[in-house]
Amino acid sequence: MDDVEVIDVENYNSSGDKTFSHQQLVMRAFNKVIELGTKEMHPGVNEVSKGKEGATKVIYKEDTQKAFIESIKMLKAIMICDFDKEANDKINKYLTVLGSIKFHLLKEQMDWFNKLKQGQKDQLVNSMGVITKWKLKEQLEHYWIYREQELEYYRKVLEELTEITSRKDFYTEEIFEA
Repeated sequence: MDDVEVIDVENYNSSGDKTFSHQQLVMRAFNKVIELGTKEMHPGVNEVSKGKEGATKVIYKEDTQKAFIESIKMLKAIMICDFDKEANDKINKYLTVLGSIKFHLLKEQMDWFNKLKQGQKDQLVNSMGVITKWKLKEQLEHYWIYREQELEYYRKVLEELTEITSRKDFYTEEIFEA
């Protein structure tokens, strides 16, 4: 019984090398964020081209800005169990400010729309659909102002997620000896 060996319980899995590790999930999610964030980001767009026989072909090019933001949201969801008071406070502050910005821009968009003459309103609704106080329209500047702010605030969230890993000593594991 003197030959007791303590194993890494967190990474233990009886099915061979297919181990579950929180650190690995975090690393994979960070890698995805880095991959998406180090490229030039652009909004999604439909590219239209003509085929050999004259048929029109529409190809959607991914919205890399949204993909970047979504990758940070996923990283945040994975790391939620690592949050401490400081992380909660900062991230909640950033997302609250972002929510306030969106609320303000939605109000501006609606105020602008309500000031238009009925004929102008009808034309806009025909071209871009109903304008409501609940959704920013991509065709209007309010949406793009928000998108820019959203990118900046999610970068701040990413910075705080990185700080969490620092406070966790970058997930280094202690070696226990029997």
